Amino acid sequence: MVNKKYFTFDKLEIETLKNDKELNRLFLENELNNYIETNDSKYLRHQLKNSIKAFGFCNFEKKSGLSRKTIYNIVNGKTEPKLSNFLKCLKAFDIKIKLC
Repeated sequence: MVNKKYFTFDKLEIETLKNDKELNRLFLENELNNYIETNDSKYLRHQLKNSIKAFGFCNFEKKSGLSRKTIYNIVNGKTEPKLSNFLKCLKAFDIKIKLC
């Protein structure tokens, strides 16, 4: 029996984003813009989760200043993030936004 290694789209995306921080940032910016237009956070949370996996949870925890529990609660939809926590997430990925 041959052991085949299958990749899901998410795994492929995470592996790609590990090597391309700019693409990671662009994916997040795109989903942030979609969220602003639709007010549906499902895809933004999903992209944030993949982006953090690519970045590495430990590295992201250090760079954002958020606890691992807070990060998991945000990406798994268990809690709505406070604006300050969400801004920390964006800052960790070098995403700047203007609030009008």
